[in-house]
Amino acid sequence: MRGKTSSPDLNGDNHADDIRVIADNLNMPNGVAFRDGALYVAEVNRILRFDGIEDRLKSPPTPVAEIFRIPNTEKSVNVMNLHRRHLN
Repeated sequence: MRGKTSSPDLNGDNHADDIRVIADNLNMPNGVAFRDGALYVAEVNRILRFDGIEDRLKSPPTPVAEIFRIPNTEKSVNVMNLHRRHLN
C-alpha cells in the first residue's frame, strides 16, 4: 500500500485545521519526526527530510533522502537505531 503524510494540527486544539498532503506514493511509511525545522518521514527503505517545512506547507520542498536502499540485515537495524538516537 502506498502512503501519504499530511500536515499536523497547527493550533494545538487536537483537530486538523487543514489537511495538506506533504508526500505521497511513499513506500510503507512507518514514522515521522520533527527536528530543527525539518520533517523526517521514514519509509521501509529510506528516510526523507523536508527542510523548512513549517514555512512551506502550501508548497512542500523536494525531500532529501537521508538513507538509500537500507538492506534487510541485522546491520541495517543498527543503522536505523543510530539514526533514531541522532534525532532525539
